[in-house]
Amino acid sequence: MKAPVIQLLKSVWRKQLLEFSRYWVQTVGDGINTLIVVLAVLLGVRLAGSGSPTLGNTLDALVVTLFLWVIGMYLMSSFSWDLVTEANWGTLEQLMMSPYDFRLIAVFRAAGTLFLYAFEFILILGLGLLVTGRTLTLDFLTILPLLLLVVVAGLGVGLFVAGIALIHKRIQSVINLLQWVVLSLVMAPVGLSPLFLLPPMSAPAALIREAMTQGTRLFQFPETSLALAAGLSLLYFALGWFFFGLQERKARQGGLLAQY
Repeated sequence: MKAPVIQLLKSVWRKQLLEFSRYWVQTVGDGINTLIVVLAVLLGVRLAGSGSPTLGNTLDALVVTLFLWVIGMYLMSSFSWDLVTEANWGTLEQLMMSPYDFRLIAVFRAAGTLFLYAFEFILILGLGLLVTGRTLTLDFLTILPLLLLVVVAGLGVGLFVAGIALIHKRIQSVINLLQWVVLSLVMAPVGLSPLFLLPPMSAPAALIREAMTQGTRLFQFPETSLALAAGLSLLYFALGWFFFGLQERKARQGGLLAQY
C-alpha cells in the first residue's frame, strides 16, 4: 500500500537535510563559489560605470537579476545533478521502482534544495545591496507569488534537462553551460520586444525586477502581464513534466536505468 504523499515529502526533505549537513564542506564551498562570482560581477560593473549618471538604475536591476539567476540556476540544474549522482551511486533504478512517480520525487527534492539554500539566496541579495549601496522594495506579498512563477517555470525546464540526462547520463558540460542560459533568460530585455517575454522565467523575472526596483505592487501590474507570466510558467512546467515522462519510458524500454 502506497503511503500518503505527505510521508514522501517528509522522507525526501529529511534525506536532503541529512546530505546538506553531513557534506557541509561541499555545501559551503558551492555557496562561496557562487558568492564570489556574484560579487565580482557587481564590483566590476560598479567600477566600470562609476561615472555614469544612470548607474543607480543599472545596479538595482543587476542585483535583482543576479538574485534570480542563482535561484534559476539551482532549479534548472538540481534535477540533472541529482539524477547523474543517483546513476553514479547505482540507486537510480531503485528510485524508479518506487510506487511514486519519479517526477514527483524530483520536484520535492528540488523544493527541499531551494528551502535549504534560502539563506544563501538572501545573503546574495543582502551582499549585493551592501556592495552597491542601493536599496530595493521588498514587498513580499508581491514578490513571493511572482517568485513562485519563476520556480514553476524553472522546475519545468529542469525536468526537460533531466530527461536528457536520464538517457545520456554524462551531460555535466551541458549543465555547466546552463548557468549562462539562465542568466540570459532572467535578464531578457522585455522592453525591446514582447517576444522576449516568451522564454522560460523571462516574464515573471521582468515583473519581479519592476516590483523590486520601481516599487510596483502586484495589483498594479496589468492583468494581461500577470496572466501571461502565469500561463507561460504552467506551460513550461507541463512540457517538462511530459518530456521527462517520455524519456523515462524510453530509458525503461532500453534498459538504461541500471547503466552508467
